[in-house]
Amino acid sequence: MTDELIEKLLRRIDQLERMIQDNTLSQRIVLNFNEAVAFLNISSSQLYKMTCKRLIPFYKPNGKIIFFKRSELENWMLSKRRMTVNEMKSTAQKHLSS
Repeated sequence: MTDELIEKLLRRIDQLERMIQDNTLSQRIVLNFNEAVAFLNISSSQLYKMTCKRLIPFYKPNGKIIFFKRSELENWMLSKRRMTVNEMKSTAQKHLSS
């Protein structure tokens, strides 16, 4: 095998491993810290800062290990939705006509 082919196979294996991990995370209800980092696609230091500032929901049942409820992380990610330009125009139109 050539080095190029080996590199290509290794990249494909990495892709498959990420797909398996993503699928596993999507089925878990409770995530540990590292799983939450992967799920949110942020750095561990960023998640740690967010928990320290209590900007994100989390659980510490024994006072040390941090857990996250996947559905709460999804809700947090989808919070503070921004309107589209069309939605803003529609809202302005309704406001002006009343």
